[in-house]
Amino acid sequence: MKGTAIIPVILAAVCMQQAAAEVDAVETLVNTIRETFGGLNAKRDQWFDNYSVLKQLLQKDQLQLNQILFVSKMAIPMIWHLYATQVIAQKTVLPKLLNDKSKTLPYNGTILAPIRPIFHVEITLVLHEFRNFQVEILQDSSQQIFHLNFDFKERHASLGERSNDGVSNERVVLHNDQFPAINLHQPFRVNVQVADDCIFASIWPGNLNLDIPLPLPVKYSWCTKDHHTTQSFSVIVHYGMESASSDESHESLEDTQDALHHQSDIQLIAATIYDGILAQ
Repeated sequence: MKGTAIIPVILAAVCMQQAAAEVDAVETLVNTIRETFGGLNAKRDQWFDNYSVLKQLLQKDQLQLNQILFVSKMAIPMIWHLYATQVIAQKTVLPKLLNDKSKTLPYNGTILAPIRPIFHVEITLVLHEFRNFQVEILQDSSQQIFHLNFDFKERHASLGERSNDGVSNERVVLHNDQFPAINLHQPFRVNVQVADDCIFASIWPGNLNLDIPLPLPVKYSWCTKDHHTTQSFSVIVHYGMESASSDESHESLEDTQDALHHQSDIQLIAATIYDGILAQ
């Protein structure tokens, strides 16, 4: 009888322990879920804060961008107008030492050296075929103080001069993406400023219309520290990469016929030399 009475007591104790264990397990699960949702809420709040910061930055950047665009629309035409007005005024005042129009290549224009060896050269050309050409400036018909070589096949252009010992110095090399974007049948301009022994050169790929704002091209400059007493300066434009000052007696009949055949490939629109420096 006693053994029979003990069994229910043991079963009851076991059931109570199991119930307590289940309560603990449920409580642990609830606490875990609560902590998980608490962490998710914290992350959600952090994500919201980050989103709010990014939204504010975006709105600020957009506002600043709109301000920059507005200022650009107002400032660029104004700046260009001031620039164009200055250039036009200078061209009206400065004497022209040379003013040739529509010449066939090869072209050679010569001026007496100004009292001050400071002048501005503008060469306007138009290509009907991509034909290599060279622009040179010589002093006293022999010493090359500037050259610009164009090679369209290699997309290579070089600016420099030839030293007194006959060695060609390439001061600037333009190739690939730096190669000037010259288009067929569209006038383009080569500007060269000579200031004693210093050169300032720029290439305008498109037709320079002072009524339409354009980005100013890069101006390349260098000084040779070679000072000479000069009697005259010559501006030469011709086909090919060889110097126009070389001995013409070595020119073959085939070269002459080839030059005549390609005369219409490049047209010289204008060659002008101003006595002084222009703001270009």
